[in-house]
Parts: sequence; C-alpha cells; structure tokens
Amino acid sequence: MTDNLHILLNNDFSDPDAYQSYLDNIFSMTSSSAHVDTDMEVSAEDKILSLETCNAGISTRRYLVQAVLVSIEQ
Repeated sequence: MTDNLHILLNNDFSDPDAYQSYLDNIFSMTSSSAHVDTDMEVSAEDKILSLETCNAGISTRRYLVQAVLVSIEQ
C-alpha cells in the first residue's frame, strides 16, 4: 500500500539521484502491507514496471505492484 500521489507526476525519474531516492524509499517500506523482495539489488540504471490501483474504501491509499526488468530476449 502506498499513498495516493501520482507516481509519475510527483517524481523526476529523468534525474538518476531522484530515481535512486524513489527506489530507496520503496525498499525501506516496512509496514505489514508491504511485501518487498530485498534479495535483488535495484539501482537507478534499472527499469521498473509499476502497476497501481485504488484500494476499495480507502481513497487516500493505493495498491502498488512493482517489478524490475531483469533481461530482454531478442
């Protein structure tokens, strides 16, 4: 779960430092509703996919699923 701020409008992912700060924030989540796999190192050089949806009954929170791209097969 995360707040309802729009991820793309509230973060400058073109700035590597801001992107890394965002990633650090994701990996520091420790609430009981956060399930973060810390076995993989993710840096500002990686690409992530973000899926976000509303949470029924809680207009100030969003359900967020993110994944890191590990390879591209051609």
